[in-house]
Amino acid sequence: MRVLVEGEEEIGSPRLEAFLAKYLDELAADVLVLADAGNWQVGVPAITYSLRGIAGVDVTVRALDGPVHSGMAGGAVPDPAMALAAALTSLVDEHGDVAIDGFADDATPLTPEERARMEALPDDSERLRRAWGVRPDVELAGDPGASIYERLWRRPSIAVIGWDSHPIAGSSPQIVAEATARLNVRLAPGQDPERAQKLLRDHLASRVPWGLELEITPVWGAAGWLTEPRGWAFDAVDRALRAGFGADPVYMGVGGSIPFVQPFADAFAGIPALLLGPADPASRSTARTRASTSTTGASSSPARRAFLPSWPRVRRAKSQRLLGNVFGAHVAQGGADLLGCGLE
Repeated sequence: MRVLVEGEEEIGSPRLEAFLAKYLDELAADVLVLADAGNWQVGVPAITYSLRGIAGVDVTVRALDGPVHSGMAGGAVPDPAMALAAALTSLVDEHGDVAIDGFADDATPLTPEERARMEALPDDSERLRRAWGVRPDVELAGDPGASIYERLWRRPSIAVIGWDSHPIAGSSPQIVAEATARLNVRLAPGQDPERAQKLLRDHLASRVPWGLELEITPVWGAAGWLTEPRGWAFDAVDRALRAGFGADPVYMGVGGSIPFVQPFADAFAGIPALLLGPADPASRSTARTRASTSTTGASSSPARRAFLPSWPRVRRAKSQRLLGNVFGAHVAQGGADLLGCGLE
């Protein structure tokens, strides 16, 4: 068994391919077990078979050499913050879906088997709303004709995750010289991150108002991942999870991105990748990480309390033992070497 702890997942794992090329022989394995996925719900395990890709860009619009007084120049000088906001709203349609022409043309279409698998799942929109903390009158985004799972797992999305113009603290009556937004684009499996960034650039170039200068800087990019969950490795983990949880595992996609899964599968000639993990939908693991930087005491943080493990200890230990026994038996029969990967 080889164990790898990879710490660059949140920035797209930029050094991974070079690392794999250098240490390929030492890392050679027959199956990849990745501990960064999660359960379907508390007490119900899941096996993840698809991940979205990711592309990030910084978008800057510039009007001035430096800030000017909003009273003396307002009404004549365009506001870069307003211009940037106007351009960004053009990226999505009335439902919040990506509105860039041809953006998802290279996405891998759903197979009839996968669509049937999705349609067999219960509509958990309300449970997800509660898990995410969506306010009562807020509508969920995305094409209402597509299931919540197709929107989350197999379609692209765009979010503004950062904004720079001038903070409210210390603000004064001025029009800033420029404004910048950082965009986080999630890509459907099959989409090329570089193609997505180019299409986004071309779209915004024709939609920034008032002739402001536009600068777009790529920040990161990684393709998604998709596999058909069949074969000895998936059969083994299915048996282990059934025995450990006392419930059938759900085969699901994840809207998030784990950039190193596809490079590992490619480097090792398409070895099966088993994506498992202890997180439940309400864990808010990223929120826990952010909250830990601004709270003083574990018990005071709702995000920390929400992250407390909900996987029953006895069943978790049993699943781990059974999984180890199943793979151990396969190894004893001349089968698999394991490569286990943990993140964060």
